[in-house]
Amino acid sequence: PVGEKRGPSGKVVSVDVELYTTNDRTSKSLVTFNVNTVVNAAGAFASNVLDLLAGPSSSCRYPLPVRPRKRCIFFFHCAAPYGVPALAPLTVDPSGVYFRPEGGADSSTFICGVSPLPDKDFDCMDVKDLSYVDHSLFDEIIWPILFNR
Repeated sequence: PVGEKRGPSGKVVSVDVELYTTNDRTSKSLVTFNVNTVVNAAGAFASNVLDLLAGPSSSCRYPLPVRPRKRCIFFFHCAAPYGVPALAPLTVDPSGVYFRPEGGADSSTFICGVSPLPDKDFDCMDVKDLSYVDHSLFDEIIWPILFNR
């Protein structure tokens, strides 16, 4: 949504939405939907939609703690005979790095990840920021901790 209209009681009665009008996503048009109920299905951007619909002068009584944050999960193979048991539970290091088996009892594959440091954990308002893998997170933070574990 890019806008809303309210009735006399303050209730949202219509929502303005920009929709692409061409398959190549180069042209948009504004469409107004008259509503009785609004379902917020905006995923990671749900708090932005709520802020828009709550109005510019409103501070929500219960702000929605949903933010678009980048997270990367990595897949690795550990074939060493002295490596991690394939039936290892989800393991979380005190640093926040985690790993768990992926693929079954006879597999030696795992997934792992970590939340970024607070100074690098920002809202990703542009979908392009969410579409690339931050390999340095694995190389510089996750792998050294897993290697020394």
